[in-house]
Amino acid sequence: MRRSGWVMSLVILYSYGSSQANTIVDFEDWAGGDSGVLSLDSHGFHFEIPSGASLQVLTGGGTNNSTHRLFLRFTNSMTMTRVGGGLFDINSLDLQEGFSSPYSTSVTINGFFPGSGSISQAFTLDDLSNTYQTFSSSGFSGLDHAVLQGTAGFSIDNIIVPEPSAVIFVLVGLFFSLYPPNERLFD
Repeated sequence: MRRSGWVMSLVILYSYGSSQANTIVDFEDWAGGDSGVLSLDSHGFHFEIPSGASLQVLTGGGTNNSTHRLFLRFTNSMTMTRVGGGLFDINSLDLQEGFSSPYSTSVTINGFFPGSGSISQAFTLDDLSNTYQTFSSSGFSGLDHAVLQGTAGFSIDNIIVPEPSAVIFVLVGLFFSLYPPNERLFD
């Protein structure tokens, strides 16, 4: 029975990697219209920029994105945290240069771990036709907060954040596959 438990564990871990639940931060839950604000919350995440600038949730009109999206106006930097605190991961995001000159030519994500330590990844925006490009991030796990910074204003949408509860379900499934309820835990 133990051997089948290990086989089941491998199946669970494989399926976890291929079917993990994600939150898509797409700003569709924003009801504030196109007006500029210094901070906003969307899908359990808080976004904030320095004073003197504005965040705008634009609705429709994008070349390949007719839904809500976040535009950084008069700034090139934004901080992302989980509402109420807590750690998070970033798997991927959609970026656009902006729709007015000067265009942002690159965006860098700086992820900060609790206590100390950080990770950074730069994305080159090479499409000046106002279309969104999807970028995958690597190593952005267990972040306390992230700072997105461009060379100029930019737009962001569809931030893919794995659900933390998925990890718990995998661990519980792994435990019960190794120790089914009809077996004793200690032989």
